[in-house]
Amino acid sequence: DYYDEGMGINMEISRDLESAALGLEATVRFIDDNVIEIVLASDEKQHWDELSVQLIHPTLNDRDQRLTATHAGNQRYRVQAQELMNGRWYLDIRNDGNDWRLKGETVIPQNESVTLRPRRQAPTS
Repeated sequence: DYYDEGMGINMEISRDLESAALGLEATVRFIDDNVIEIVLASDEKQHWDELSVQLIHPTLNDRDQRLTATHAGNQRYRVQAQELMNGRWYLDIRNDGNDWRLKGETVIPQNESVTLRPRRQAPTS
C-alpha cells in the first residue's frame, strides 16, 4: 500500500530531523572480542539508558544483528556483537523510544572509529 509506505518514509525522515535537532553525533569503535563502544554526544546533554544498534550486512541478511547497547557512563554505551565478517557493514543507532536515529557505515576490521551524524539538517526558523 503506497500510503503506508509513504507514512513509513515520513517517520524515518522525522527521526533524522529529531537527531539533528538534538545535536546528536555518535562515535563508534569496535574493540576486542567484538565489543562495540559508542560515545554519544548531544547538544541537549541528554542521556538514554539503552540504545538500539543494528549491524546490517549489505548482501547477507542472515548476518544482520539487532543489539541493545547499555549505558556505561560518560556518554558511553557498550554491547557485545556476534562475530562479524570482514567487509562493509551498515550501522543504525536509535534510542530505546525510537524517536531519533543515526545511520552510517563502516568496514570490518576497523582500526579507527567512525562518526555518525544526522542525515538531514533540522529546519531553521
